[in-house]
Amino acid sequence: NLSTEVYRQIESFAGYSFCKAHSASYAVESYQSLYLKVYYPIEFMVAAINNGGGFYRTEVYVHEARMSGAIILPPCVNKSEWQTTLYDRNVY
Repeated sequence: NLSTEVYRQIESFAGYSFCKAHSASYAVESYQSLYLKVYYPIEFMVAAINNGGGFYRTEVYVHEARMSGAIILPPCVNKSEWQTTLYDRNVY
């Protein structure tokens, strides 16, 4: 039966098709990212924006930062830096 043979080939390929070390390291990275997003949400969003925005558009990360309590300031000729910067509330 053709379908049985195809399934057998897929099953035999599954043992080495996805490297276990890769999946373990990806799990660690996912856990660390989730931890940072939960306990340091504004810092996480600033890092995501500076990393090129990640999977979503930059606007999504800015919105998420605002939802976490960040105050987004417009560009300032005297204070702005090249990358997105996190300031203390008392600095500005």
